Amino acid sequence: MSMKEQRHQGVQLPIFKYFFLNFFGFTIPLYPSFFLVVFYKKLTVELIGIPWQWASVIFPIWLIGVLLLYIFLVIEFAALITKYWRKKSPPIEGVFHRTFEKGNVEDEHLKYYHDRGYIIKFPVWLASKSPFPWLLKRALIRIGHDNRIGKDVTFMDTIPGLEFTTIKDGVTFYPGSSTASHVVDSIFGNLTIKRLLVEENASIFPHVIVGPGVHLEENKALLPRSAGIKDWKSKEGKKYYSGSPGRAIEKYEGISSRLPQKLQERLKKQGVLLSSEIDRYYEEN
Repeated sequence: MSMKEQRHQGVQLPIFKYFFLNFFGFTIPLYPSFFLVVFYKKLTVELIGIPWQWASVIFPIWLIGVLLLYIFLVIEFAALITKYWRKKSPPIEGVFHRTFEKGNVEDEHLKYYHDRGYIIKFPVWLASKSPFPWLLKRALIRIGHDNRIGKDVTFMDTIPGLEFTTIKDGVTFYPGSSTASHVVDSIFGNLTIKRLLVEENASIFPHVIVGPGVHLEENKALLPRSAGIKDWKSKEGKKYYSGSPGRAIEKYEGISSRLPQKLQERLKKQGVLLSSEIDRYYEEN
């Protein structure tokens, strides 16, 4: 498709549908949580018979419990909707040729693709930013499709994969990393959806992108500012990978060893190097 033809293409997203999904996903779980806070005295002092002095001491713990309940209900409400969507149109892996007719996607396999991606984002964000980050795993498994997450997986400030993602025990995702089981070849190009696999004790360092079809083997690492592009796979006997796409390196001497010479000299002189300085350097060069 030429650039001229692409200018006349478009996808009509149901704005009102997304608004109400987000609105009700936020407000419906709020009602029982609001009830438990407003009627706290009636429930604890008058109904259960707890002395008011003790009820006052317990109240902060009660609030934490109510917050936990709210996040739990947000996850379950979204999971209920996605379960209905999956029943009507089960998600599948594959390469989908997207033909646009009157601004809409024709392929039935993609009917709820945007809807699933939209509704999961608020619960995932809420769980990751809450005092209960372990709820992120529940959100990804309950709402996302066919996600398999092992024990002791650490999600820092990262963008996790929402569908067809297998993360085995002990994997660490560092801040600024991003994982996705889908990729669009161009604005109106094919859409690829493939399972990605990260095996035991592997590490995804900061500012690393992991795409569909990627297989990172156990105890291996994608170093900062690298990318596991579509269908990328680690090599036997090689532990560290750097670049885009990730290329095996013989020895890793720390993040500073991967910096350009000018940045290494600045680090040596200043003793510290801010991420904003690194970003500015790459923008200027």
